[in-house]
Amino acid sequence: MTSRAKVSCIIIAGNEAENIGGCLESVTWCDEIIVVDSYSTDETARIARGYTEKVFERKWEGYASQKRYAMGLAKHEWVLSLDADERISEPLRQEIEAILSKASIAEDGFYIPRLNFFVGRKIRHCKWYPDYQFRLFRRMAASIPEQAVHEGFQVSGKTALLTQDMIHLTAKSFNQFAGKQRIYAELAAQDRLRSKKILRATPLSAGLHALWGFIRCYVLWLGFLDGLGGFYVAVILAYNRWTLYQTLRRLQQQASAKT
Repeated sequence: MTSRAKVSCIIIAGNEAENIGGCLESVTWCDEIIVVDSYSTDETARIARGYTEKVFERKWEGYASQKRYAMGLAKHEWVLSLDADERISEPLRQEIEAILSKASIAEDGFYIPRLNFFVGRKIRHCKWYPDYQFRLFRRMAASIPEQAVHEGFQVSGKTALLTQDMIHLTAKSFNQFAGKQRIYAELAAQDRLRSKKILRATPLSAGLHALWGFIRCYVLWLGFLDGLGGFYVAVILAYNRWTLYQTLRRLQQQASAKT
């Protein structure tokens, strides 16, 4: 096989025993695998140690902080970042290795299309596809801005799009995904409160944003073409909007009470 630039895979995890094995199995070709576990109470760490010796326990300090810490542990020039519920498909592996085998790589990072599965169904609408994620990059060129949710890596250099899909198993059940959205809504509300670039949240604004979220996803973004899966995603998006504004309203009231 042609020699290629070496790559470190970094994964943050917390109580991901259901997912971590499949994730790690998909990156066994990487030259280094680093798992930062936030003291899981299930079998996450034990399963991870079956794939790599580099499993580190760290108190949960937020998504950005955990990923920044994991990136600091990586030793190779290139870094591939994954969440525990994501997998590198075989076509994507081949595409990445072909790029890393080039004598000279002009780019400092690559966006990877992510194919989301919801309750076992592919979702190709509702703006869930291609859902590009910036996950492959030169370690020394990347940084992670501080953000509570939807954190991401950034580079100042040239970037490009890959063509093969990364697989994302968003949730195995409606309730599981709703639980994730409650967490994300809480973090997003905290981000908005800190930004101070927000309007006063009210029950009416929460309801209107929820309704608009459903219509936009299911109708304007063609979610109905994904059948029942698309309907579920639209409902979840509406729920997310409702929860976000209700949470923001609560946080605003708490902030006002302290002043």
